[in-house]
Amino acid sequence: AEPMRCIVTNKSPPNSTNKIKLDPKKVCVTKAITLFHATESWPLDTFFQAWRDNCDPFTPNWDMLKGIAIKEVIQGQDYVSYFPVSDLPDTPALLFAALFTRSEKWVHNEIIPYVSKVAGPGNILNP
Repeated sequence: AEPMRCIVTNKSPPNSTNKIKLDPKKVCVTKAITLFHATESWPLDTFFQAWRDNCDPFTPNWDMLKGIAIKEVIQGQDYVSYFPVSDLPDTPALLFAALFTRSEKWVHNEIIPYVSKVAGPGNILNP
């Protein structure tokens, strides 16, 4: 599939000081999701090379994928797989079941984007 192109048209007069600025994180996240729609799991190095190539002139980084993708080891090789928080249940019990069905072990900073949807400020998780 043809890579998605971001096209911005500035209809301001030529001498105008109005400028359009793209949000690098939003551009990079959109490009990552486009890649994941083509293939849900990628070898880690292959994904990052394709992602960098599609984000030029912006520089993507792993933190941009929090709540969108997870790192996994598949047959001894590092992969990155599409796992968007938006696709997970809002009910705590179902959310945790989905998370621990996907992976038996989670690192604190990797699980936070997923559980924060049910454990936001002031919320208490009940079993």
